Amino acid sequence: MIEPDLAAAREWPRPLPVVLAPARDEALSSWLARHATFYGLGITSMRRHCVPDSVSLPGLDRKLTPDQEARLAHLFRRDRVAIRDMMHMHSGWAVDRLVARAVDHRCEQCARLLASEGHADALPRSWFHTWRISCERCGLPIASASKASWAVLPDLFHHLWSTALKGERLLSGAVDRASPAASDLPTTLLRVLMISSASDAIPEGRSMLSCPGSTPPLTAMGSLFRSRP
Repeated sequence: MIEPDLAAAREWPRPLPVVLAPARDEALSSWLARHATFYGLGITSMRRHCVPDSVSLPGLDRKLTPDQEARLAHLFRRDRVAIRDMMHMHSGWAVDRLVARAVDHRCEQCARLLASEGHADALPRSWFHTWRISCERCGLPIASASKASWAVLPDLFHHLWSTALKGERLLSGAVDRASPAASDLPTTLLRVLMISSASDAIPEGRSMLSCPGSTPPLTAMGSLFRSRP
């Protein structure tokens, strides 16, 4: 781990006297914004106090320098790992483009639960994931951040709902397995679809090479491309 500049660390402000507990899966920008409200500060003032060389709070969800990470850990009396756990940790990977800069959707049930736990303004990281159609926490259909209700979505597209949920799981799994070495977004999505299509055709516990008569990987990929408009 790269250590922060010790000379700069001596110039840091004192730790905050009161530190709010983060909500479950809360985004770093949301946690910092709640502290701004608690201390009666504007978002910009809080950002400049905590991370003066940053451009915006949402940007901190995606990338922190070692000095920024250490400064936040110092000010909020948290371990640096705890700070990183509130970030979107796939910066630089293609699917990172599917993580919104602002909240993309919300789950009304979980929003009420957060409010009952004293975290009414907390924003979970999963609410920034644009590929989600169901809540990561409770599994219910989500509502768009524009306040337009999606409650009727399963009824309107009942015949597609299970397929859409499968796609959601594929992308969520791809994000969980993400590595910094990445290709462009279209290639990444096609790779996810190819692996899924190949897996559906192979019995559980068997590999493509161990199945007599199975389609070689490159042929399977070509067939997949031809079968899609």
